[in-house]
Formats: sequence, C-alpha cells, structure tokens
Amino acid sequence: MADVKRRLEQGYAVATAERAKSLASRESDPAFLRGLVDALADAIIDPKSRKPGRPKKNADRSAQPNVIDLDALPVQTRKEKFEWVQNWIREGAICEKIFETNRKRGTPIATLCELHRIGTDTYYKWYPADS
Repeated sequence: MADVKRRLEQGYAVATAERAKSLASRESDPAFLRGLVDALADAIIDPKSRKPGRPKKNADRSAQPNVIDLDALPVQTRKEKFEWVQNWIREGAICEKIFETNRKRGTPIATLCELHRIGTDTYYKWYPADS
C-alpha cells in the first residue's frame, strides 16, 4: 500500500492504477481494498504532477501513426467529437489512397498530396518518411 501511495505522490497515476488493478485481483482483505480505492480516488481528485525531467523517447504519441492520445483531446460535445472522428477517418483514407497510388504507379507524394488538397506534413504524420 505504501508503494502505491508513493507512486501516486510522484504523479504516476496511470501506471499505478494498472498496478492497483493487479493487486486488487489477488487480495481479498476489505480494509486493504478500501485503502487502495481511497488512494486512487485521492489521486484522481487531486492529481500530482510529475517532476520535470528528460522526456522519455516514447512519450510523444504524435510521432506514432494511428495513435489517438485521449488525454490530449479537448473536452468536446458529442457532435464535435463525431465530426473530429469523421475528419480523422477521412484524412487517414486520403493518406492510404496516396500511399497505394505512390506504391503502384510511382507518382511523387508531393504531387499526390497536392491533388488531394492535403499537405505533405499530413501525409507524413500517417506514413513517416522512414517507413
């Protein structure tokens, strides 16, 4: 329990929640489980920020294609979220079409992006240059 509280104080809420989930599946002591729930609830109500330091290499989710960082999304209404998802799917389909055309015909990517009215940066967000 002390380890869970220490990790929550350091700001590792997501990883600690996963650890708490595995601990809860093995424990049957009601006092321990109640303390675990209280600690997680306190961490959600009053989250602690992590110490600034060197960012981890895999912390940048925007560099990975087809990954949606749900924490980075702003609060949206259902209609706004639906429109965002539609635009995201549409953008992915256009980039897929450009990728296939480039692979089959060898047409330059910049030309295809111009024909489909998207920027090359949008294409390379979905298909990085080194892939």
